[in-house]
Amino acid sequence: MRLKNLCRIYNVSFLVILEPLISNTKLDGTARWLGFKHAIANVANKIWVFWKDPLRIDVIGDFTQVMHCSIDSSNIHFAASFVYASSSRYHRKMLWEQISHFHSICSIPWLVGGDFNTISNPSECIGGSPPISQAMEDFNSMIMDCKLTHIGFSGNKFTWNRGLLWQRLDRVLFNEFWINSVVSTNIEHLSRTLSDHSPLLIRIKEKSINFSSHFRFQNMWLLHDSFMDLVQNNWLAPLHPDNSIFGMRRFWFKLKRMKQVLNWWNQNVFKNLFSNIVQAEEDVNNFENLCLSFPSVDNFNLLNNAKDCLSKLQVQEETFWKQKVATKHLIDGDNNTKYFHALVNRKRALNCIHKIKRDDGTITEDGVEIANLAVQFFQNHLNKDFLPNNIDNPSIIPNLISDGDNEQFELVSGLSLNKHKCCFISSKKVSTERLVAIKNLTGFVHCHLPFKYLGVSLFKGYKKSFLFDGLITTVQNKLLSWDSNFLSFGGRLILIKSVLCSLPVYSFQALLPTTEVSTKISRICNKFFWKGTGKNSKIIWSSWDKVCGTLDEGALGYKSMTDMAYAFPVNCGTIFVPIIVGVITRPLFLIVKEILEFDIDFVKSNGWLSLCLIGGLGVDRWLGGTSIDSIFNTSSKENVKVNYFFDNNCWDFGKLCNVLPISIAQQIFNIPLNINSKDLLLCGLTVDGRFSVKDAWHTFRSKKDVSNLFSMIWHKTIPTTVALLKPGLILRISLRNNSRFSDVVMNHNRIIQNVKNKVVALFYAKLLTAKDFNNHYSVASALGITLEEVFPPNVSRIIYWTKPPINYYKINVVGFDSDSHLGFGGIIRDYQGNLVLGFAGPLQNADINFAIISAVLNGLKSCITLDLNCIIFEVDSTFSLHMLNSLDDITCNSSLFYILREVKNSLRFINFSFSFVHKEGNACANWLARWGWGSDHLSNFSGSNLPHALNGLLRLDKVGVPYVKG
Repeated sequence: MRLKNLCRIYNVSFLVILEPLISNTKLDGTARWLGFKHAIANVANKIWVFWKDPLRIDVIGDFTQVMHCSIDSSNIHFAASFVYASSSRYHRKMLWEQISHFHSICSIPWLVGGDFNTISNPSECIGGSPPISQAMEDFNSMIMDCKLTHIGFSGNKFTWNRGLLWQRLDRVLFNEFWINSVVSTNIEHLSRTLSDHSPLLIRIKEKSINFSSHFRFQNMWLLHDSFMDLVQNNWLAPLHPDNSIFGMRRFWFKLKRMKQVLNWWNQNVFKNLFSNIVQAEEDVNNFENLCLSFPSVDNFNLLNNAKDCLSKLQVQEETFWKQKVATKHLIDGDNNTKYFHALVNRKRALNCIHKIKRDDGTITEDGVEIANLAVQFFQNHLNKDFLPNNIDNPSIIPNLISDGDNEQFELVSGLSLNKHKCCFISSKKVSTERLVAIKNLTGFVHCHLPFKYLGVSLFKGYKKSFLFDGLITTVQNKLLSWDSNFLSFGGRLILIKSVLCSLPVYSFQALLPTTEVSTKISRICNKFFWKGTGKNSKIIWSSWDKVCGTLDEGALGYKSMTDMAYAFPVNCGTIFVPIIVGVITRPLFLIVKEILEFDIDFVKSNGWLSLCLIGGLGVDRWLGGTSIDSIFNTSSKENVKVNYFFDNNCWDFGKLCNVLPISIAQQIFNIPLNINSKDLLLCGLTVDGRFSVKDAWHTFRSKKDVSNLFSMIWHKTIPTTVALLKPGLILRISLRNNSRFSDVVMNHNRIIQNVKNKVVALFYAKLLTAKDFNNHYSVASALGITLEEVFPPNVSRIIYWTKPPINYYKINVVGFDSDSHLGFGGIIRDYQGNLVLGFAGPLQNADINFAIISAVLNGLKSCITLDLNCIIFEVDSTFSLHMLNSLDDITCNSSLFYILREVKNSLRFINFSFSFVHKEGNACANWLARWGWGSDHLSNFSGSNLPHALNGLLRLDKVGVPYVKG
């Protein structure tokens, strides 16, 4: 009887009953009783369909779990698939295949609805055992393959209930043709009575109601030539009738007048964009025909002007659609394609308001009344006086706030312990009476593990893959909001990089995922990237591991989920370790090169285990980047602080010798101390010592060989889609496929010709310019490209070594690196250019920056010894110069930290400055660095023992002979 009342109340035109549980011999009688003229049942007698005139329903496919129908009404023709899915995952796979097959042949609006007997994500289930992730993955794969869309619903979220188990088993999905053609569709979950399933009511509106539009600024206006002049002239014009008003009132009047002017300008000057494009296209066609019939310079000028006008209008259209869909992530991908249009239609379907509540509590579904009530609500809300009782003295407001107001504020803000935001966890052995007592005392809710806190699952025991079901659902829902039919490979590439790969960032930093989760997300991304339209062949040409990596490695710039999973805990370590150091080891002076190293034999926490996988917690790298424990092959667990070995702000050499060999104690004794400094955590993966996830990813990821060919393919002037497909994939895939499947022999001459044709096409399409062939003119000539532009020759510069001012001394320093062996050199000269001292020496197990800083430190010590106070340092490395000029805030890795500190301490005694010099002006120091590279000890040079080559270079600098920089 309730079903009959629902059909009468909602004036149902067609009705679908699932699992009627009666014989199909009663089908016609049931139809007459419900008030329907026509009825049909599927082969399994699980799906009954009833309809009234003038509807016409024809069965296209009849299967055990689904029935495909064609439905005709007066204004719309669409297909519908009514589903009653099996409770077995194995049989549901057959259903998914049948729906996917129908999708491949369906090119009209299509809805798929019914009882799917599975959920799409864990949030659609409450109670019972955890849902089966494989079943959800099968269901979501079918939805994504068939390009089906959720458009939202009203009513209870869960459509099925039995005891304490609630699930959303029933739903209605729509394809892109439905979203684009049907104006308004509303789905409502009605209340359950005798059945454990909720009835689903679908309302379809074929005609929309036109409402008066309010002012909205259009970004495309900014591209019009006269827009800025219009705005400037109107804004500077005096206000009428009173130009003396000021402040916010003047600003408001100007905005109001600007809106009126822009509305008039939009209608009379800018006009309808789409009509302008149609007219511009007609003008281009007309002028092309004119040029064909009467070729002349004037006619070709008219044609070029028409093309320019059309191009500007197309850019305006692209801007319009970007603003309409409110998307900002497609920078280098697909521009102004059907993708934007599809997003607009989907957004319109999701945001449509079908009903609204009046002030008296009644509900209205009238479109005009809904629009008026919405406008009225915001008008009243924005115009109301926020001061109660027209208070003129706001200072009394604190006295008006009651305890109830404070409680309401705490409830909304959560600044106090909010019982609605708090819960407690108990052991399974706690009695029910005690749990009730805790609830009554605190008001908190009793929760069971696992549950989410701040977006991350809290659990006990071994980590399970189902803890990440919410993350996988987020990725799948994001994919479902995109339609790969309207996206090229370049568009999908950018979407995966900028959106999908950023979704797991927060979860992976807090909780290391399982291998299954990483593989599943990678599989989803790979499937979205390779699979195009449902009517084309859905072949995944490459595994995800092969496309992950840098562009110059032949990959697509993706980051492997597994590599990201190991990189993010490193970032977590950089946050936790300073806290650990501050709590446990202060005032321990700590410099760690690696992030974590810890004895994990007794560690049981999953969070600590994920951090300990990376190695290196609280290990002092004293000796050339090596810890003391690693030298003696020990593992010290004694809680001895480093300040135990201090004596009056210096090292206590005796205490060091009591626990260490003299040679090791001497190395530690030479480390400069700064007792007042804070403990620092320096990252050994970067040059500046600052941690970044990118550097960690490069450390942990699987690397491949770098090729210059791929660097050329991914040139910045080549669009992403072109670089991806031609020649990046076509040459490696299409030619291989032709060779394998079409018996076409893979010929190197054909490949070379294809590359040549593509480069020539890119040049004449102005995607490559003559500047891209700079210093490669022979290549352009071999490709048959004529370069008309004349490139200016490389400008040579004259470089001098300049003498320092009077009473100043200049130190030039250089580091030299060759065959993994380094040397440093430096030279001190006075204001007349005379040699004071030169020095040079070798270095082992260091980098070029360490060599330069070593030369600076050696020169500093020499100046202090010679009592030279006014010093100018010149270095030919910009990075080293930056570190030397930032000694007050040292940013470097651990290998440079101590030597920079020693430089900083030594500079306190002199007047100094650091400056840059080109290597051509650093000839003497460069010669000394090469000398030091070839020697085995530190050497000093003075006027009595100068080599002839060095003496000659000194004379050239002294008389001002220039060097030429190419």
